[in-house]
Amino acid sequence: MSGDAISSKGVAMYLTKGAIPPYKVKPTAISKSEPTVVTAPAATPPEVSFRVTGITAGATTAFNVSASDFAALKASASAGVASVTFAGFTGAWLGMNGTKAATLGADGSNQFTVATDSSAFGAAPDTATINSTYTAAALVPAIGQLVRITNSGFTSIDGKVFPVSAVGAGTFTLLGSDTSGELGNMSIDAEMEIWDSSQMVRLCLTGFTFNPETPGTTAVGTYCNPSATLPQTAVSAGTATLTGWIDKNDPGYRELLDAADDATERIFSIVLPQEQGEIVAPITFSQMAWDIPLEGGMGFTATGALGSAPRHLFDLD
Repeated sequence: MSGDAISSKGVAMYLTKGAIPPYKVKPTAISKSEPTVVTAPAATPPEVSFRVTGITAGATTAFNVSASDFAALKASASAGVASVTFAGFTGAWLGMNGTKAATLGADGSNQFTVATDSSAFGAAPDTATINSTYTAAALVPAIGQLVRITNSGFTSIDGKVFPVSAVGAGTFTLLGSDTSGELGNMSIDAEMEIWDSSQMVRLCLTGFTFNPETPGTTAVGTYCNPSATLPQTAVSAGTATLTGWIDKNDPGYRELLDAADDATERIFSIVLPQEQGEIVAPITFSQMAWDIPLEGGMGFTATGALGSAPRHLFDLD
């Protein structure tokens, strides 16, 4: 180690949102190079679930949603019209099931309308019985998106998460990747998951710790060497612990609460300042604990299992 210490000022941490599935696409080519360049068509936008919070019958039927869902619908809309799909309506409201064109209201209204006259349908159904989805906006390839490739046949990248470091015409480059030593060709079964920046929430943490599993040993002693042992294989990547302050208005805190509740894997990303790259780790959270002191800030601790070992990814100058 010969370099000077580099300040952590400006570090940014993100967590993928569990409510929004990643985009999916089949790559058409993967280079054997350092870094790796992937060629791929446009990704398939995922279907995203959202919750209707209110229904108002009328000549056009109005639906209320949360502010965050309204913003997501607006991002997916074309000329103010989004495509939504309903299920769960019964009785006179049965015709509301299926895919509908939804006209978004003014900013801040958190409401959209569907051109179906429901004035004679009777009382609006309980919103808890209604399932609703929308098609996410088309993905625009961009630096900073997270990519996981599977079934490519290239062991150096399979199952691992990489940030996008450069974008070209129908191509993107994977930060810190190296497929220059791969043999054979890309498998026709290769698939990719892509998380856009809109699918990530920023975390304001006070600290984090990765706890890799330390494998044990198996005794293989003999009369000649009674203390002989063989190392065991680690059965998991270990755990991760994230700490921060309680704030119900912080999207990152709310996302961690959801993560501990739904046990859906999320990608934890640490973007380092001064072009020092990025640390990524898949985590499935399982527990939230709280620290409420007599005096001082109210804190939380989120704990989860690592899906694989954290990796520091960067390109050499």
